[in-house]
Amino acid sequence: ARVLAYNLRELLAEPMFLDGHRLQVTPSIGIVMNQ
Repeated sequence: ARVLAYNLRELLAEPMFLDGHRLQVTPSIGIVMNQ
């Protein structure tokens, strides 16, 4: 799971362009624990 999260974060770190606008995505991955 750690490698997948790292690879996804690296992929999304690249700027994207949509209709001439530069988009920068910053993902946040959290873990929830329930008893």
